[in-house]
Formats: sequence, structure tokens, C-alpha cells
Amino acid sequence: MDVPAAGCRHGLARALDGLPNQILGGSSFNSIIYLNSGVPLNSPSGTGDIYFNQRIDLACNPAKGAPHTAAEGFNYTCFSQPRSYFVPGTEAAFLFSVRSEGGRDLDLSLFKDLRFSEKKKLQLQVSSYNVANYVQLGAPSIFWSPSPTQANMAGFGQITSDLNTPRQFQFAARFTF
Repeated sequence: MDVPAAGCRHGLARALDGLPNQILGGSSFNSIIYLNSGVPLNSPSGTGDIYFNQRIDLACNPAKGAPHTAAEGFNYTCFSQPRSYFVPGTEAAFLFSVRSEGGRDLDLSLFKDLRFSEKKKLQLQVSSYNVANYVQLGAPSIFWSPSPTQANMAGFGQITSDLNTPRQFQFAARFTF
């Protein structure tokens, strides 16, 4: 037996009669999910000479064996000063093996309409941003010193900032008449 579509809606409305309809009726839920895998970092550049600023030499994979933490994003010992100001360094423009940390974000919002008459309505709104309170770390520092000793390179590869905001909530009410 075929049931007309209007009968289905009537059945659903009947299921939401009374208290469940007052609680769930007139509600809407929205979400935004943001996922990012990170981007390659710029190569360190600089020879210490203002006339011959160029990329440096790369001897190994700076991502291999690095702990990938805020204190050490990659291994600085893979880089070295070019042999000559007149010979370009071996590193490409980007460190393709080293990427910035990816991002994850979940934003949610809930709207509830309360009708007092055909023309009067109160809309309650709750919006939340970065619900999981995930911290997305910034890019590691890639400055280069012409004399790469451990003391000179103390901040090289360290992450000292974050890119997103902490969890936030926003509440609003709108009355239309």
C-alpha cells in the first residue's frame, strides 16, 4: 500500500507533538570542519653578505630523526654554509620534507526558534569556535647564521607561536515582530 508523502510528514509531525516538539521543533544545527595537512617551509637563506644573499647547502633530510616538537621542529645540523659566495647552495626554495603542522578545527552552532504568534518570534543562538580547543603550532624559525654553532643556532627550528584562537563561545538572541 502506498502512503502519500503528506501522510509521512503528518506522521512525523505527530511523533513530535507535545514536549518533544517544543524541545526539538524549530531547531537547526550547523557545523564547519577544517582539516589541513600543513605546507612546506621556506628554505633558510643567507650567507651573511648583503650582496650575495643565497640559499644554503643541504647535507641530509632535516625532518628525519627530528622530534617534530615546538622545541625542535627539524634538525639544523643538516644545513651548512655554501663553500663560496659565488656558488649557489644546494637547498631548493622550499624544504619539501619539512612541513608546518596541519590544522584541525571544528565550529558548531545551534539555533532555536520560539514562536509566540504568527509574527512574533524569538531566536536563540549559540555558536562555538574551535570546540576541541586544538592548538595549531606556527612555523619553525628558519633564520640562518653565517657561523652555525650551537650557540648561534639556539632558536633555529623552534616553534614559538600558534596560529589559531582558543575555544570561544558566542550567545545571541533575536526578537522579530
